[in-house]
Amino acid sequence: MFTEREIKELLLSAVVITIVFTWPNLSPVNFALFFLFIGLGFVIHEIAHKLTAQSLGAWSEFVMWKDGLLLALLLKVTTGATIVAPGATYWVKPLATLEEQGKVALAGPLSNVILALAFKLAAAIFPVMRFGAYINAQLALFNLLPLPPLDGVKIMRWNFVAWLLTGLMAYVLI
Repeated sequence: MFTEREIKELLLSAVVITIVFTWPNLSPVNFALFFLFIGLGFVIHEIAHKLTAQSLGAWSEFVMWKDGLLLALLLKVTTGATIVAPGATYWVKPLATLEEQGKVALAGPLSNVILALAFKLAAAIFPVMRFGAYINAQLALFNLLPLPPLDGVKIMRWNFVAWLLTGLMAYVLI
């Protein structure tokens, strides 16, 4: 279901995102923790979109945006600003319904809510995991913003209640 190029691009994007969020405190330990919290959250978010689209009979593939990743690195190193545009999971299904579009969009933020919950539970044993919960809840909330091209606008068009409940769950997990 995944091409070799797609796997490489997902992993490279996750590494660059991790560097951007870790900078200027880049160390092996910080990189490993941020990769667990942010890199994993990003990869699972994109895979959730892909698998949901495929379960609905669509073709789908993650495509890295090299210029967006380079811009993210340059902005972070030169100005300290954190703006990340790694790419997106594209999917195609002729005559996809509003419901199908909403479900594919919802899969990403919902995966981050589930990860946030898992990190929150793990924090009972390993307190540092609270940061993983916070990051994934924030990632869900950001993607739920009803602004194109983010997931929120597609989810709201399909089902306002699903959008609202997912946002509330993410907010509670911060």
